[in-house]
Amino acid sequence: MNQPALVEILALQYDSCARCNATLDSLQKVLSSSSSPWKLQVHLVARREDALKWRLKSSPTLRVNGNELPLPLSESACGDCSQGEVSVVCRSWIWNNQEHSVPPQEMLESLLAQAAQLPPAKISDEPFQLPDNLERYFSSQGAGCCNPQTCDCRS
Repeated sequence: MNQPALVEILALQYDSCARCNATLDSLQKVLSSSSSPWKLQVHLVARREDALKWRLKSSPTLRVNGNELPLPLSESACGDCSQGEVSVVCRSWIWNNQEHSVPPQEMLESLLAQAAQLPPAKISDEPFQLPDNLERYFSSQGAGCCNPQTCDCRS
């Protein structure tokens, strides 16, 4: 019997970012209606160290068996993740020549099926550097914390 494909979603925020939360909702709907076996892991990337460990290029990120969905990276301004003067861009999804802030379900169905056919990703030994956009995001969070106003990360 085939092992379920591991689907991961990695995002900076789920509670306050409509884009990340809607992407998770859309992904859950597609996986629950699929006849293929999937195992979903949801990762909150609340610290810079986590972003480096998971080699986060943009938020939200979707991976199947360690492989990112086969799409070019596209990003657009995200007011929910921006704070004060720090402007943050989050992933947008290009499908059928249109940009979407949330991936359409038919796009997810197609790309998940494609990605599930790929061999599992190999862990890279190459150094990874966070994109400037994510560096700005974590710098604006205090000491790499998820929400400096509500936790003890500054102590």
